[in-house]
Amino acid sequence: MTGGRIGSCGKSEHHNIVTEFEVPISEVFDMSKYKKSIDGKYPALATYDDYQRHLDAEGGGVVKLCMTHIFKTCSTESLLPDEISEDKFHQILLESEGNFVLNLESYFRDKHATRFKKLCTLLGVNVNINEMSNVPLPFHPKHIKFVDELLQRANMTDDNFSAIHWRAERPRMDFMKCARVVADAKHAMVQEMRYRKKKEGNHKFLLLSSLNEDTAKMWKGSRSMVGRKNSETMRQALDHLRLDNGFVKIDDLLIGQKLVDSGMLAVYDLIISAKAWDFATCSRGGKKGCWKEVARKLCEECNHVGKFGRLANTYRSQNAEQRGSSWECWPMPKNTTTVVEGGNAMQPFFSE
Repeated sequence: MTGGRIGSCGKSEHHNIVTEFEVPISEVFDMSKYKKSIDGKYPALATYDDYQRHLDAEGGGVVKLCMTHIFKTCSTESLLPDEISEDKFHQILLESEGNFVLNLESYFRDKHATRFKKLCTLLGVNVNINEMSNVPLPFHPKHIKFVDELLQRANMTDDNFSAIHWRAERPRMDFMKCARVVADAKHAMVQEMRYRKKKEGNHKFLLLSSLNEDTAKMWKGSRSMVGRKNSETMRQALDHLRLDNGFVKIDDLLIGQKLVDSGMLAVYDLIISAKAWDFATCSRGGKKGCWKEVARKLCEECNHVGKFGRLANTYRSQNAEQRGSSWECWPMPKNTTTVVEGGNAMQPFFSE
């Protein structure tokens, strides 16, 4: 992010994506309630452009704090929060006549929440760290509407489709083996639907994955993991899921659509995962579905286990009563024997 605008590291010519750092945060998330004034004077949140105009008009000092010890990600004049004492803050307030800006660089709320709380204590501001970490910002209504229109084209509604997330970005990955595990996860989810006596006759399954039959349409990180040697095997894996197991891929629904930035695909995936009846992913530190070691091993073998899974299930928890199950490791069907890396056959199980 720079200048109050975000951009993806996966620059691509696909979907006519040609620029970086051109998407204002307020166009990704619904920030309307945060833009309202709390004290009758200033809003809780201002756009970067409004902030810059105010800074230019009012003057005042800028204090830059680096929220990580990795200084190469911060500007040279930035300080660590531990280097700012209460006396130092009072000195800054006096010199700037109360009008100064705290510029937090390289701040990730999951990693640096404790540091941020200490900083707020110095400023006399109360912060609930758990609330900061567990309540995600809602997406802008226009993105919800866009996803709804995509799903309607495939005759999907909130209760007649489920989704499986596969971030296939691991070196030397066996694409066909992992595709079969994804297909098994679908069958496990169908088994649970039958157990819950939910009609699965017209139920569809969406595959949320960075893989694409046309490698030119993949972001560079995923494309580099596939490489030229594995591109054909990757296509066979996708055919196994789409043609043999009936998966619908989000890319199929996006044909002809223009995206401002390739990072918007992740936004759409998160909205879809929140809307899906059942959802399975591989989540860092996951619990549900991970109670057997084989499930966790398969996730690690077939995925780059990042933050997406945890974030997706956080969004799902906002409307948990209107959804089915949320797995943090891929479930496995009954009467299935899976061989994990190392060659040891595991006993059949159905993970819930």
